[in-house]
Amino acid sequence: MITPLSIKSAQSKAKKTQADVFLSDDTGQRLGWRLLLRCLPSGSATWIFRYTHAGKRYQINFGNLQSLDTPSARRTANDYADIYKDTTDVLGKLQADAQAKQAAIDASQARVVLDEHSRQQRD
Repeated sequence: MITPLSIKSAQSKAKKTQADVFLSDDTGQRLGWRLLLRCLPSGSATWIFRYTHAGKRYQINFGNLQSLDTPSARRTANDYADIYKDTTDVLGKLQADAQAKQAAIDASQARVVLDEHSRQQRD
């Protein structure tokens, strides 16, 4: 379990050894995913959602320790875990959602341009 004390210890170890130190918010269950905190020798730390899809390991870096506290990181990991339960391809789902969102924005902008063009033709 990632705690403030374990974070402080891992950051200290990373600085001392000049190597990355990983902490796992392990629940002891094999769920196919895990929340990690990667502590760097520079003193910074990055939250990672790591999961397995089709026999390969993937990871999503989704924030640093300064901008995202532990409870917020756990909530984000749980959101990703919900996606993982539906489809084990979390990155694929996130990319598809982003593409769909961009397509909706593009379509909306096209309608605005078309409406403006129609308005100009009427006048």
